[in-house]
Amino acid sequence: MSIRKIKRKRGKTRSREVCKPEPGARLPADLNRELATASRYLHTGRFDQAAEICKRVLAVKPDHDYSLHMLGMIAREAGDKQAARDFFEHSIRVNPRQPAYYNNLGLLLMDLGQNERAVTVFDKALQIKPDIFEILSNKGNALKNMGRLTEASACYEKALPLNPDDPGIHLNLGNLRIKQNRIDAAVTCFKEAVRSRPNLAEAHNNLGNAFLAGLAYNEAISCYQEAIRLAPDFGEAYFSLGNTLRDDGKYSEAIEWFDKVRQLQPGDEKPYLFLGNSFFNLGEFAKATDYYHKALEIKPDFGEAARMLSLIRKYVSVEDSDVVSFNAILERDDLHEHDAMHLHFALGKIYDDCALYRQAFLHYQQGNRLHHMRHPWDRENFVASTERTISIFTPDFIKENQQGGSSAELPVFIVGMPRSGTSLVEQIISSHPRARGAGELKKMGALYSTIEKKYDKGASGRENIVSLSPAVLQSSAREYLEFLTRNISDNPLRITDKMPYNFLLLGLISILFPKARIIHCQRNPLDNCLSIYFQFFANMTPYAYDPATIGSYYLQDRRLMAHWRQALPANLLDVHYEDIIAAPDDMARKLIDFVGLDWDERCLTFYENSRLVRTASMWQVRQPVYKTSVNRWRNYEEFLGPFKEALGIE
Repeated sequence: MSIRKIKRKRGKTRSREVCKPEPGARLPADLNRELATASRYLHTGRFDQAAEICKRVLAVKPDHDYSLHMLGMIAREAGDKQAARDFFEHSIRVNPRQPAYYNNLGLLLMDLGQNERAVTVFDKALQIKPDIFEILSNKGNALKNMGRLTEASACYEKALPLNPDDPGIHLNLGNLRIKQNRIDAAVTCFKEAVRSRPNLAEAHNNLGNAFLAGLAYNEAISCYQEAIRLAPDFGEAYFSLGNTLRDDGKYSEAIEWFDKVRQLQPGDEKPYLFLGNSFFNLGEFAKATDYYHKALEIKPDFGEAARMLSLIRKYVSVEDSDVVSFNAILERDDLHEHDAMHLHFALGKIYDDCALYRQAFLHYQQGNRLHHMRHPWDRENFVASTERTISIFTPDFIKENQQGGSSAELPVFIVGMPRSGTSLVEQIISSHPRARGAGELKKMGALYSTIEKKYDKGASGRENIVSLSPAVLQSSAREYLEFLTRNISDNPLRITDKMPYNFLLLGLISILFPKARIIHCQRNPLDNCLSIYFQFFANMTPYAYDPATIGSYYLQDRRLMAHWRQALPANLLDVHYEDIIAAPDDMARKLIDFVGLDWDERCLTFYENSRLVRTASMWQVRQPVYKTSVNRWRNYEEFLGPFKEALGIE
């Protein structure tokens, strides 16, 4: 496989193996000519021939740095990362003044998931020459991988004027802007990449990613289709199109595209993961299991497939072949940190199933630490945001502005901490024939972001609501309702939106929809926080991977909900997860009555509801109510000190 194809398959950031090094020690003319030939062989994928020439050179000059370095690049392409690292480090010891050697060592460290070490190596290169475009860009990628977005942005912005027509820097900067939730800025970056190279499929694909992040599904689909037209073998665009269709609830079409990329890239493990995830969401667990196993046959250390496989069933023995395999893979020295993280979450779940709680916690702890190192959470900013919300959305302010809202009673907002029972509540309500469950919609958050950008007068987005006219409020409400009903063909009386984090936006929600019902889910704080800690969230929830930050977030949730109980009208219902488990029939009737529907017996057999579920509870909500999730914290009491300290529990 050529270097170019390998880069395309990675697809997310554009790291660079350029910075062509200058040959080091002088050689006889014939060997110099051979070395030039080896360089051509290397860049055309003829690795064996290139390696033979390098070895002949080293037989004459054992410390010839350029030959050593080329052997490192060959080893990297062959997948022998330890040999590649040895060759790169040897070449640096021989010639420590060659920036390209540091660059390629840094890229290798990034491949190994060692981004912090990679940054150190890139910095050494930049000390030699501070204005190398490729190394600045690669350092930005490593910083972005660690979640150090401000520093990454500074690297990209420093690199940009050095080569402003290079599409790669615009792609990297656009990907960063998406992570920063600066969607309009990301669109601008990707449009610049398209302008600089209109036939670059990756630029159209990433522009589609930006539109998708802004929930502009049709625009995103058009971009992905153009990327596929330009490069019919560009698997990343097939994945992007399939994921967009899946996000839009069009699972049959999504599966078709994932299957196309499976046929296009038969040796790639990713299509099998995405097919497995799609069938998992549909509740077809046997098919999902088959696809996860196929992914692991191709890549036995594919941590994400291992984690998803662990969620499908309850394990009864640690002698299970999955457990033996996952533990053996974790012993490998060359295992990527990302795969290790997922494998630890998988084994944590399996050991918990087998009631081996100490082993389970230690695996969960290691998985969380690996993730937390790369994705820090800004507690101070979140606390300040909570305080700002409370100061703006007073009871009087909400009441005064509700006159401009919609009279619709269609939406039902289910909010609370993740893992607090929101999926269970939605499953019960959506089992009613006149109700539908829309899942976790990002639309209300997107509306808030639009308000923040469009009406910003130097104040925060929430403060800008003060100046919004009734016409703008009505327009925003209509936009939300159109999104809520976009894939629903019948005429339900209620549709649930169970985005847990909408608890942050209940002031805006109550203004836009004064008659909407709001259900707030609560759970024992230790059970809730522990369940968050045991769950890997695919949607980047940075507070969720450390006991102190989970506890801090939980307390801010409680603080803000106490305010909403004072500020909002009477259409807010608190529901305790433990009450549903103890008396499911009574609580189901209470929920249906609260949302204003006549009782229907089907709400008692919610686990037979075949609707799509895309949350972490997708397996649990298809089972009858079980009581083992109540007081689960007692199994882990020896480890709960940091949780109790963060929650203020003695």
